[in-house]
Amino acid sequence: MVSPALRESLEALTPAERVAVIDSLQRSLVPGVGLAEPEKTLIRQREAELEATSSAGLTWAELRAGLRSGQCGAARP
Repeated sequence: MVSPALRESLEALTPAERVAVIDSLQRSLVPGVGLAEPEKTLIRQREAELEATSSAGLTWAELRAGLRSGQCGAARP
């Protein structure tokens, strides 16, 4: 159960601040867990591929914007 004061504080945050809180909480639950270097390399490669062929999908920024607006990133803006 979340205290009403904490809930009110969280609701006052911007979406970007809420994402930062989620990231922080997730890291605190599983300390020391992160991506291995090969996984980071793969992510960077896929991001470069996406930038080269932008019609292939959504960027993280586009996906987050869609989620925040309620569109869930289903269609490109």
